[in-house]
Amino acid sequence: MTDKNKAETRMERRKRQQEEAEQKLRQSENPATDEADTSAPENADPVEGSEAKAAEAAEAEAEDTNAEADSTDKNAEEPVAEPAHSDYEGEEPLLVQRYEEHIDDAEEGEMIVAASAPVSGDLIVDDVPEDIVEALTEAELESTLVSAHDDDEHEEGGLSALFAPTEEEHEAGLDGILIEQETVSERTVVNRERKRKAVLGTAITLFMVAILIIGAVIVQSYDLFKKRDYAGNGNGTTVTIVIKQGQTTAEIAKELEAQGVIADSATFVETYTKERESNQYLVPGSYDMQKEMSSSSALQTLFNANKNVFYLAVPQGKRVSETIPLILEAAGDKISEADLKAALANPADYGIPSKFPSMEGWLHPGEYRIPLDKVNAKMVVQTMVDRTKADLKEAGVTTPDKMFEVLTIASIIEMEAQPKDYAQVSGIIENRINNPQGETNGLIQSDATVTYGLGVRSYHLTEAQKADKSNKYNTYANPGLPKGPIDSPDLKAVKAAAAPAKNAYYYWVTVDLDSGETKFSKTYAEHQRYVEEYNQWCSNHKNRCS
Repeated sequence: MTDKNKAETRMERRKRQQEEAEQKLRQSENPATDEADTSAPENADPVEGSEAKAAEAAEAEAEDTNAEADSTDKNAEEPVAEPAHSDYEGEEPLLVQRYEEHIDDAEEGEMIVAASAPVSGDLIVDDVPEDIVEALTEAELESTLVSAHDDDEHEEGGLSALFAPTEEEHEAGLDGILIEQETVSERTVVNRERKRKAVLGTAITLFMVAILIIGAVIVQSYDLFKKRDYAGNGNGTTVTIVIKQGQTTAEIAKELEAQGVIADSATFVETYTKERESNQYLVPGSYDMQKEMSSSSALQTLFNANKNVFYLAVPQGKRVSETIPLILEAAGDKISEADLKAALANPADYGIPSKFPSMEGWLHPGEYRIPLDKVNAKMVVQTMVDRTKADLKEAGVTTPDKMFEVLTIASIIEMEAQPKDYAQVSGIIENRINNPQGETNGLIQSDATVTYGLGVRSYHLTEAQKADKSNKYNTYANPGLPKGPIDSPDLKAVKAAAAPAKNAYYYWVTVDLDSGETKFSKTYAEHQRYVEEYNQWCSNHKNRCS
């Protein structure tokens, strides 16, 4: 059937429905008239007329019952939705409900939209704007329902016919309300379900993988299965721990963990913060400890090792004037300043050669632990001098003159060069001293010696300061070695001074004070280029060259 024929059929049906509805309405309003039209002739027997009339009513009721049964059978597969309201009467507008129903003779999979409602109830049309829903009288609604369930022409009844455009509307381009429908085969439904399950399975798998990755990161970051602490004072296995000067608590804790003394460095640091008293510190030195100690036990072992001990740490390159305060601080009330200065007044008391003008160069740098009950000023000084003597002996220096030369040169190179350059600078000093007629005229020309004589520490000197011969430590104005050592050198500097490297250099300059880069040259002209590098570095690091 063409669209045009369908439209005409719908229009005719709609017109017929309206006429039938109007006729029923007139009959309900004028029952007397209807009786007159359908009654028997005046001379007919009243009983026979009543019986005929009753028979006709019974026949009509039976037809209605059969029609209702047919409609019920066709709709058995999908029940009709319950009405929302049931108190509309008379001419009140009724809302129409969209109801999807399989019609028996429809094509497979086709969904037919129809209206359905009880005799006195509301119908609602879903998704249809209110302003285009027609107000139907109860009679019109019943007519619509009858046509919607018509067995012969179901595809043209119901809401589709109700909302179909008139011929005039169709010509004007108004197609009315479009009711969309989709024909889906069983295979399509199965495929869609399979795809849905596949997508869901993939999503679950990705979620589980993400959870595993996040869990692994958390476990690795926080090391959830790591043992946080041991119990007790150790397992009996002794291990030696060395705490170096300048190490932080965290660095010491990591060393203890690496050696198996404690289980976790972070736990040790937390214990240190909680248990340490104000006068307790982790002191540099060597300690005999045990493996698998609790953090608290390890901490107390380190504290108690220095509880009744005088501990002194003297950094490399310190002068006597800088070492005195360190001794007094470590000794507390055990040594007075007057006693210490008196103990330092006479170098000969400690077997120091008379060529040395003071104790400078003999107060060996390093760490000292002395029982507190044995501590006094002279005893501390003697202990430091003995270490210097031991270094000289190890370097093969035994005579007084050689002691003076080695300790003095060692104190200079310790201030002028990096440890890696000690031997080279020691060779340059030897070249200068041994060639008084050479380009440097036998002058060492060390800034460090001049500043020592001035009682200051600086990298810059004026020309007047360099020309001052009255400064016995001025190696710019006075040839040869200065009056004596300018600080306390360590063993490496002593060995370099005792065995200088053989080279042809006469000049050296450190061009970068941070990295310690030092450049050597044979001539003064070459040396000046390197000096310019140093001046440029200082201009970029003004706070380092003051």
